[in-house]
Amino acid sequence: MNAPVETVAFALDANFASIAWAAKQGAQLLVTHHPVHLALDEDEEPSAYQRRILAHAAQSNMALISAHTNLDISDAARRSLGDAFVAASKTVRDCGPLPRFDSMGTPSEEPGFAELWELEAPLHAKEIARLYLRRFGHAELVDGGDYTADTSVLCGSPQATAEERRITRVVTATGSGSGAIDDAVRAGADLLVTGELSYHHGQEALERGLAYIELGHDGSERPLVEILRDTLRKSDLFAASQLVFMPPRMLNEARTLVAYDAQVKNESAFDILRGDPYDD
Repeated sequence: MNAPVETVAFALDANFASIAWAAKQGAQLLVTHHPVHLALDEDEEPSAYQRRILAHAAQSNMALISAHTNLDISDAARRSLGDAFVAASKTVRDCGPLPRFDSMGTPSEEPGFAELWELEAPLHAKEIARLYLRRFGHAELVDGGDYTADTSVLCGSPQATAEERRITRVVTATGSGSGAIDDAVRAGADLLVTGELSYHHGQEALERGLAYIELGHDGSERPLVEILRDTLRKSDLFAASQLVFMPPRMLNEARTLVAYDAQVKNESAFDILRGDPYDD
């Protein structure tokens, strides 16, 4: 596709809803955090649903660029969840990327996606949860209280109740934070702030003395879309382009637009999600 880009749209996901919304804005390029599909092995192909999305983008003359994990490990992305309590406490120190270790306890050189913070003036876990609630609209604090297992074996630290627990070390990780639990415990963190943990990883965190706050996978990554927009805004390459940002509240409106388009074509809202777009 060699068409000039006059309008660039930004969204968290590349899907039917965001492509329809971007096309309505007159965009020729949609930049997202999540791609249509993850990297595939040589013998793998996108699913039928994923092929439908790619076909929909092509039919809409919409180019797609997705950052995903190379954005996750950037300095800006790693620090993006620290804003909530940094703004509320002037005694927060950014300790940098959370040190990583492999399963044998050897320091890893692999880039990480989590950030380590230290609070010189401790805050209650509930206070921090309220800060994130105001910032993101959703924040669920999970604290094990007396549920903590034998921390001398599990490498954790003894827990107080949720009311008594005072936080001095925090790890933040956008999206799924399951991969940060072991390193967070090793770093002496009291609290993990992330998008989500699986059920069993949540149990592991509690038993190892690590409370956690879940913001929702998509909620925790909304700042990343702003990072993408601001990065291109600073680029001379897009100096003459209009940049449009898809606020979360527009998602349902965009899904309605997809359903409306399907209705106009005398299709059900689900027909566009079925079948193979490359069938004759």
